[in-house]
Amino acid sequence: MNPNDLIRKFHLALPHLRQWVEDTLAAHRDQAVPVYSMGYARLEQVFPKELLQRVRVVAVAGQPPFPALSRMGLPELARFEAMPITGVTYKDTFFVRRVHQTESLCFHETVHGVQWDRLAGDLVSRIHQATDAVWEGVAAFL
Repeated sequence: MNPNDLIRKFHLALPHLRQWVEDTLAAHRDQAVPVYSMGYARLEQVFPKELLQRVRVVAVAGQPPFPALSRMGLPELARFEAMPITGVTYKDTFFVRRVHQTESLCFHETVHGVQWDRLAGDLVSRIHQATDAVWEGVAAFL
């Protein structure tokens, strides 16, 4: 596949991915609880209380929700859909498998919540720049 085709497909999929994230968060809003309510003392030593009250966690019985990228026009990324994961973060909410819900996993996913907060406004342009640079390098190599 031409690297520029993958970049184009990625950009076309972004609106679908954004909508999927919004729909997923809305569908689980009633199950989401603040990380602060988990009572993990070490998290409170590392993160500000306000952050732990803002970032939310949803414990799920099975696989945390992950977008069907192949149905969003990115069949090249289909293998990620079946990848077993214990946690995943979308915006200020993360999903964890109930059986793997630990303080260390909550720490890890809370960091991703901070990343969403700090990078989301500029994320699309950063991804665009990064993918363009990578694929231009690949194309030059080929």
